Amino acid sequence: MCIRDSFLRAIGALDTRHGTIVTWLGVAIVAAFMLGCLLVEVNTNYIGFFRRTDPVRIRARRIHEELAGAVPISVVVDATSRLSKDKEEEWRGPFTDPALLAFLLDLEDFLRRARAGEQPGAPPAIDSVVSFADQVQLMYQSFSGDKGRRLPATREGVEALLDFFYKPESANKYVSADFAVAHLYARTYLTSSRALGHVVRQINDYARAHAPKGVAVHVTGETILLLNATDEITRGQVRSLLIAFVVIFALMGMLFTSCLLYTSPSPRDLSTSRMPSSA
Repeated sequence: MCIRDSFLRAIGALDTRHGTIVTWLGVAIVAAFMLGCLLVEVNTNYIGFFRRTDPVRIRARRIHEELAGAVPISVVVDATSRLSKDKEEEWRGPFTDPALLAFLLDLEDFLRRARAGEQPGAPPAIDSVVSFADQVQLMYQSFSGDKGRRLPATREGVEALLDFFYKPESANKYVSADFAVAHLYARTYLTSSRALGHVVRQINDYARAHAPKGVAVHVTGETILLLNATDEITRGQVRSLLIAFVVIFALMGMLFTSCLLYTSPSPRDLSTSRMPSSA
């Protein structure tokens, strides 16, 4: 008798004698596996795949230290819901309102203070950030000479600046043609989906607490979308593995516990099924 047959016979004998214990042990193993799947943490980091001495890591670090981070983040501030009222009042659009421009500058300041982690002393997450409000601030301070004030006090003052200095070809990157949607362009050195996710949550929390009425804030960008898609694919693989394991366990449980599939005859069945003697 080979070792495999002996092992299978021993497993069969154990299952026959201690069926209840074996069943509950299997349930416990499945439960532990399911819990482990739920606790899996997904973290995609394309730069982190390379060694610290690899030229890719070295160049990414130099970009962060000497210029700005190599990873772009786009924060979209949408005030489309205010557009119709502004057009009725013959304004260019919502983002000629000093209150909305001030919110853009405050959001920039918050981005510069955002941290790369939850632990105390975590470094800043954002290297640089720029928006349409920076252009308006630069125009105002250069024209008025008032360095202590960030923006004009009235909407008429903003409109007057735009009449003199606004150039669509230079501003369209930062504000839509109808002045209803503004973009903040930020750069970060973070390449981990977990770290970037932490930054995105900080921005969303700040927006929920401080965004003016009718203004929505969305964090997007090619890197954010790519990392989110990769993380979701990984989570989907874990969920698929979990479902497959549960289905296989259920099928195997029904196979070995169903009385209809039990085919081993009892001694009594053997005695009653004998053919009569011809003698």
